[in-house]
Amino acid sequence: MAPLEPKPNNLPQIQRLITTTNSEGKAVLATNLPSEPQWQPIGDAVNFFLAYTTRTFPVQLNEQTPGSGPDDLRNYEKDLESPPGLSINQGRF
Repeated sequence: MAPLEPKPNNLPQIQRLITTTNSEGKAVLATNLPSEPQWQPIGDAVNFFLAYTTRTFPVQLNEQTPGSGPDDLRNYEKDLESPPGLSINQGRF
C-alpha cells in the first residue's frame, strides 16, 4: 500500500478501518464504507470528519438479518449522508 499524501496543513492523512464479523463469527474489515475520510469544512479554519457514530452500547456489529449488514454500520451510513451534529442524544446514560 502506498503511503498517504499529507493534508494541506501538513498533518498526516488518516484512514477509517471498521471491523465487523463474517458469517463464521470471524473479525473482518467492513468493505461497504471507503477507508478515506470525508472531510467537511466548518467555518474558514476547521475541517471535521465524522469517523463513526453509534446509538447502541455495546456496539452491534453483527448482522441481525443475513445479507442486511450490521445495524450499527447501516445507521452510520445514514449519519454520513445526513450528519447528526457533534453528539447523538438517545436519552440514556
